[in-house]
Amino acid sequence: MPCVFHRNLEISGAYAWMYLDQPTLFKWCGMASFASYHARQLLLPFRLKTNAAGELVPPAVPLHEQHPARRWVGVALRDIEIIRQVNNAIFRDILWAHIAYRGTAEGLARLRTLLVTDRDRAMLRGFELIERGRQKMASRPDLAKRLIWAGNLRLLWHEQSLIVQPRFDRLSCRFAQFMSLGSSLSFEPDNMRQRVSYSASFYLRMLLCHPDILLRTQSLPRITNLEHRWAWASTRVVENFRRLEGAGSGRLVQERLMRILSAAE
Repeated sequence: MPCVFHRNLEISGAYAWMYLDQPTLFKWCGMASFASYHARQLLLPFRLKTNAAGELVPPAVPLHEQHPARRWVGVALRDIEIIRQVNNAIFRDILWAHIAYRGTAEGLARLRTLLVTDRDRAMLRGFELIERGRQKMASRPDLAKRLIWAGNLRLLWHEQSLIVQPRFDRLSCRFAQFMSLGSSLSFEPDNMRQRVSYSASFYLRMLLCHPDILLRTQSLPRITNLEHRWAWASTRVVENFRRLEGAGSGRLVQERLMRILSAAE
């Protein structure tokens, strides 16, 4: 019997494993591991208990009937189910391509035979840029880093525009408001010890740094708005991850991802 909460840990661990295998190339996997790991907080209502034999046991009463405010809880659980679908869809869509590529020219050639639709174009272009960067690491390291990050940003755009957005469009208005206020990605897997310098608050970032976007869209910060979310993710989230990678010659980010990987085992 699958447990949504534990599957999330396994997905987070798989991303961490892929980044640790190729930390120079697979930046998207590192960021995705943290994002998936923090998303588990929303999935907590779906966590199954175990019996004395260690077997997963389904709840005797459906979750939406366990709370006195049944109607509200039912709506919230439907929204959380969409978050679960987002988490799984991203995993199915992108991780296999990292495994197929694995940082080799032969892997990229393999991807070119597999990513053939218009929908796959941004993902394939991302891996092509990463491979161009990999080939220039010895001769032009600064250019190589720029190309690798440009490729990873293509993967991030593919994820946010083609996988996340259609599902976020189905979230209820109330839940979207809740997520907008509460969305904050910290590159610390242990929330009790978050460091402010590596935390990225969506709502605050949009108000302080992107008022032009809010004026143009005539909206308060909205995590379900692709333009809002991209402005936050492609700047603050990426900036924080890059700073964390640079701290201690990469030791800090690798230590944190090892903790996520260990939690999934």
